[in-house]
Amino acid sequence: MIDGDTIRVRQGTRRHTVRLLGIDTPEVFGGRECGGREASTRMKRLAPRGRKVRVTGDPTQPKRDRYGRLLAYVKTSGGTDLSIAQLRAGRATVLVVGKPFTRIRPYTLAAIAAKGQARGVWGMCGGDFHRPV
Repeated sequence: MIDGDTIRVRQGTRRHTVRLLGIDTPEVFGGRECGGREASTRMKRLAPRGRKVRVTGDPTQPKRDRYGRLLAYVKTSGGTDLSIAQLRAGRATVLVVGKPFTRIRPYTLAAIAAKGQARGVWGMCGGDFHRPV
């Protein structure tokens, strides 16, 4: 785990940094933002070291971002979509870069539900996912 929307995965002897598609969480590096620590802590619980995950790309999106990270959806072996989990908890907002991604509808619905119940950043930071701490 790196932060609330980026994780490290291992495939055999290869290691990859994966930027979760479709979400953005407050930053914890290069300028801390309101809710960033909580988003990172939640990701650490969702995807602890050693947990098996399934990494899936999206044909509508680039394979890598400008930093060389894989852009992908990630699900745990138990079926939890990490992005949906962060959105439902109010620890992430929907992020579209360029063309809309395939899972935009369920992601948007999860974010709307979290906002409506003032979960996470919606309640503690007034919904400002990039407010400096």
